[in-house]
Amino acid sequence: MLSVKIESKPKISLVELQQMSLYDLVQDDRRFTIFVNDIIFFTETIAICELAQYCQKWTKKTHTDFVYNTIESDENPLLAFRKRKDGWGIESVWRKFECFDVFSYEEVKGFVNKIISQVAE
Repeated sequence: MLSVKIESKPKISLVELQQMSLYDLVQDDRRFTIFVNDIIFFTETIAICELAQYCQKWTKKTHTDFVYNTIESDENPLLAFRKRKDGWGIESVWRKFECFDVFSYEEVKGFVNKIISQVAE
């Protein structure tokens, strides 16, 4: 089971998120935590709008790997979901543990949509 918690701040509009410049995308740093089976897989302060904009673009694709590289770090990918023959695996260079769980496409897409919904409306 995947879940996400993002430090709460006022939401921005989806249109505004789509139109933000790279400079504006990296201005909103928030604590971002990913849980796998209620265990912290990843927790860092990141440029959340940059991630949310990438999520928004990814949801328009179909069954492609999710590989989020941030401009704020030389260590990448910050977050990745890669398609395997039995489902989708999660990766991060900043992970707390190596995760061997496999997720369905629906779980990954739902997780990505939760990120967007916690940042924009």
